[in-house]
Amino acid sequence: MPLAKWVGEFGTKRSPLIWRYEMLVKWHPTRLNREIDSLLNSVWGDTVNGGMAFNPRVDIDEHEDRFELHADLPGVNKDEISVTVEKDTLTVEGERSRSSQDKTDNVRRSERSYGKFSRSFRLGSQIDSEKITANYRDGVLTLNVPKAETARARTIEVEVA
Repeated sequence: MPLAKWVGEFGTKRSPLIWRYEMLVKWHPTRLNREIDSLLNSVWGDTVNGGMAFNPRVDIDEHEDRFELHADLPGVNKDEISVTVEKDTLTVEGERSRSSQDKTDNVRRSERSYGKFSRSFRLGSQIDSEKITANYRDGVLTLNVPKAETARARTIEVEVA
């Protein structure tokens, strides 16, 4: 919590004493680096090797009996996608490579991002990892992650005594 104080200074002949409000904040050298990195990454994304890192966008929907994950992976070959489950963490990894046409020296502007990516999601211990299915179509990876029987909501009938 920053501290604040009122500071009085001598000013001009018209107002001999000027009061101003100053904030006193403890300075941390690493905080400034983190804030600058956060600001730059929010605008341009994480940079890798001087270029833009490919970071696919993901939607996760929760249904009564399953989670459904949709990852946008345009331009990624199906063989370059890996999906793994370890304990309660689902990880999608892969690489979006430049085509041989994109590797020419005559590039005037390059806005598309390439490179390796890895996204991990904790879904809790309530998933049935043996029954996960994956489908890749039109650049969208869809994962159906069934919930374990113990995690599903159930209705309990109340009996009249």
